[in-house]
Amino acid sequence: MAIRSRVIWVGSPAPPAIVNALSERDLSLAEKRNAACEAELPSSCAVVINISPGRPLDDEITGLIANAFMHGLLAFVLAPLTEIDALRRKLDGLPFGKRVKLWAVRVASRIPELSARSAPGLSYSPSVKLVGCDDCSPEDVVLLRRAFSDCGEVTFTRMAQGGAAVFQAYARLNDSRAGPYPLPFFVKMDRYPKILRELENYQVCTTHFIPFFSRPNLDPHRCLLGAERGLIVGNFVEHSDSLAEQVNRGTAQAAINSLFEDALRGWRTQAYLSVSGVQEGPLVNSVLGTFSENARQRANTYAREAQPFGATLTAVKIAKLLDDLPPIRHRRALCHGDLHGENVRVRSGQAILIDFAAVDHGPLVIDPAALETALVLRAPGRQSIEWMEFSDELYAVENLRTLPQLRSPTAPLNPLWNSVRQIRRFGLAEQVSSDEYARAVAVHLLRHGLRKRGNDEDRGRRPFFVWLAERLALDLTSSASFCPPYMVSPGWKSGDS
Repeated sequence: MAIRSRVIWVGSPAPPAIVNALSERDLSLAEKRNAACEAELPSSCAVVINISPGRPLDDEITGLIANAFMHGLLAFVLAPLTEIDALRRKLDGLPFGKRVKLWAVRVASRIPELSARSAPGLSYSPSVKLVGCDDCSPEDVVLLRRAFSDCGEVTFTRMAQGGAAVFQAYARLNDSRAGPYPLPFFVKMDRYPKILRELENYQVCTTHFIPFFSRPNLDPHRCLLGAERGLIVGNFVEHSDSLAEQVNRGTAQAAINSLFEDALRGWRTQAYLSVSGVQEGPLVNSVLGTFSENARQRANTYAREAQPFGATLTAVKIAKLLDDLPPIRHRRALCHGDLHGENVRVRSGQAILIDFAAVDHGPLVIDPAALETALVLRAPGRQSIEWMEFSDELYAVENLRTLPQLRSPTAPLNPLWNSVRQIRRFGLAEQVSSDEYARAVAVHLLRHGLRKRGNDEDRGRRPFFVWLAERLALDLTSSASFCPPYMVSPGWKSGDS
């Protein structure tokens, strides 16, 4: 990795004491009259903008700051003390503004030491040929040309749809002792806050808790944060299926056991070994509390579409029923937070967890409930009536209090039924209080109504889930000896219109 030892100084000249302090730390100084200095960014470690009194924080300056962050530099803005508050308000309105070190001129003496200690990471290489990422943003391209600056060419294949762009990447290294073609990488690009959180989760939550054979391993030098975007690079999980594919083939038994007994074991055992492993309180603080108003309105729309099934409540009222259930004792530890059939890869029966963006503390019953509801929602290619009969039976409250009975091997969706039954062995076993797992399932049934339908998804599934959440919420409320001001919906049967 090339040493980046230049400090760019824009605006009023640097004081002689600063120049000397930089030289003592083997840093060179490039003084510029204006912000047009993009060519120097790949070889620099910091940019200092010394704003003249009364000069506004214009687009030229904010553009330089954004470019500096894309290249991994520290960004300092020096200004008269009387203008600091106004400039801070301006900076805080920018997506990256809180990361700018805004100081009065008199504390500029700290800049040389901080610059010398900075770790700007890989330098940008304009010669890297990127194939298959034509729809990437300009900032993504900068980050990719930094992450793969030791390569002549990298070919990308998109692997997933959604907020994050996830690719399989084949690289050709320029100068490698082992050879020019390494095994494939995975590359994930998303907004800065999401990538930062996931990188922190990898560092704190996975290394010593998820076995090395149950997760991808990151290439830390290639993981980069820019101004508004960031990227994660690691080993691609080759020769694997998704857990959803295994479930649909009826071959997921070993993988489900591996998921809970191997991949998640390091997190889940903390609930038994920690003094705070069992707590009393709501299972979730608020069923809909962290979601946007648009998502809530989407769920209310699904609730209206569910009226032919017997639904009578809005999604917001269903959430209130669940929020108002009495506190219960339950086990808590780190949870994956987004456990579904595509976020578990399977190779030779071994479960491999991916996507650690949503890891957080929560009830142990939440991950199994999230996984089973996602598998049921996305079950492939069955007629609506068949899927509804299946889900109606599976999510009856009595089948959430004990394991559902086995079905005939020829029953519709029987491989999925058996997989859900196996997942519930783990969910029900973690209960401290009755109906704990049923509450977790009700939460996830309703939360599936917050999200948009997939392009190839049956239109009736999310409304049906919202109705199932309503039915469960009313059953749980009744069994908790509440007297809700709502009538219990009559229930859907296959003969209803």
